[in-house]
Amino acid sequence: MPNVVRAGPFLHLYFVLGDDGEEYKRTIKKRIKDWVTPVSERRFQEWLIVHVSDSASSKTKPKFNLNLFSVFDKIKSDFNTGKKDRCVQMRLGDPESVAESWDLLVATLKESILSSLSQHVSCLDEDLRKFDSQRHYVGWNYFQLFAVKVI
Repeated sequence: MPNVVRAGPFLHLYFVLGDDGEEYKRTIKKRIKDWVTPVSERRFQEWLIVHVSDSASSKTKPKFNLNLFSVFDKIKSDFNTGKKDRCVQMRLGDPESVAESWDLLVATLKESILSSLSQHVSCLDEDLRKFDSQRHYVGWNYFQLFAVKVI
C-alpha cells in the first residue's frame, strides 16, 4: 500500500536547560545522544535541539573562564550533522535577545516542518508515478492509483 501523510509527528524537539559545561559533559550529552539515535532513524521526521540559556546566570560567572566554548557551541559541534542546522539557542534575559531568539526558533521550526512535509509529498509523487507506470500490466489495480490520488 502507498505511503500516506499520516498524523504522526513531523518534528521532534529536545530542550536543554542550563549553561554548565561540566554537567553537559557528564549527563546531558549522553541523554541527547540516546534521544537522537532512534529519532534520526525515522523516515520523514525531523529533529531539533533547543538550548535555553539564561543570560542572567552567565553574568555571574567569573571573568576569566578557561572553558572557551559555551554549552551551545558544544551541542552544535556534537550534533549538527551535514548541512542542516539542528540546534537553536533561546536566550532569556533582555527583551531584545528574547525576541530575536523567538524569531529564530519559529523560523527554524517552520523550515523543519516544511522539510518533513516535502519529503512526504516527494514520496507520494514517487508512488503515483510508480502506480501510473504499471497500468499497462495485466492485473493492474486502478484502486491503488485512485487511493494515492485521493489522499
